[in-house]
Amino acid sequence: MSRTATHHLKRYLAGHPHYASVTVEAKPAAHDEVAVGDDVYGWRRDVYGPNAAIGGTDDDRMLAEAVEGVRYVLAQSVPRDRFLVTVTRVLETLADTNVGDVKLAAALACCEAIGITLADPPRLEPGGALFP
Repeated sequence: MSRTATHHLKRYLAGHPHYASVTVEAKPAAHDEVAVGDDVYGWRRDVYGPNAAIGGTDDDRMLAEAVEGVRYVLAQSVPRDRFLVTVTRVLETLADTNVGDVKLAAALACCEAIGITLADPPRLEPGGALFP
């Protein structure tokens, strides 16, 4: 049985916008693994049309943050069942998404999808995302 979860980070902190929305799907597995879905940025075609720009340096950086966020949760939460967690959607904006926002949203989505609460969860601080 798989579980899907989305975390929407929408906040102003110290006068700075922080926006990211990440969806993950978690399935029981023999060992922890993180994967990336086939169409993580497919939402852009719905918004901007069939020729929407997908891929490139910024997308790679945001996707790497999402994977880091999921890996952080999997490393911090033992013992527990093992999961294959797939990042299926990353939504961000050039103007409002800061470094660490996607990582934070992915981590919190992963927690929900695998049904855990970290003792000291990552959070947003005035300086950005904090991963204890």
